[in-house]
Amino acid sequence: MASAPSLGKVYIIFIYTRKYTKLYEAALVLAVTSLAALLLGSLLKVEA
Repeated sequence: MASAPSLGKVYIIFIYTRKYTKLYEAALVLAVTSLAALLLGSLLKVEA
């Protein structure tokens, strides 16, 4: 009986961490793409 609530807690934490990692991945991708765009823009400015 004592193991059931703890399993539920672990499951809830797992769901939250999965949501958080997805959010973190999206933020990381956005940061990388914006950084690449800035680098590309500076390179184009230098060549122009």
